Amino acid sequence: MDVGEMQLGPTHAAGLSQEELEQMRWYYRTEDPTPWNYSMLVLACLVLVIGLSLLGTNIRNNRNRKTRAREKQREKAYPQSCSEPSKDSEDLNNVKEGFLSEEPTPDRVIELKEKQLTGVNEESTEADV
Repeated sequence: MDVGEMQLGPTHAAGLSQEELEQMRWYYRTEDPTPWNYSMLVLACLVLVIGLSLLGTNIRNNRNRKTRAREKQREKAYPQSCSEPSKDSEDLNNVKEGFLSEEPTPDRVIELKEKQLTGVNEESTEADV
């Protein structure tokens, strides 16, 4: 008995030629899947990073678009207040500067008036309750 016939025994009886047998061996081959697993892991991580960066860019662009729309609405509603500061804001700045420039002095004494507080039910005690 030949070694080639021994390997092809069951398949040779099924009517498969040597070429068909090699095609089936190649089609149903089993290999170490480690390189394939690592490549899929790297591709999945890459897709995740790209997706998150696109999501972040989209969120930032939407926020900027909303803020620009609000600013345009404010400019339409209050065209004067956006272009030049009003007199009220200048007065407010002067008042703030006045308060901030004053330094507290230890010579000032603040006198508080003392008032005597009376309770609503001063006559009733806990023993009566």
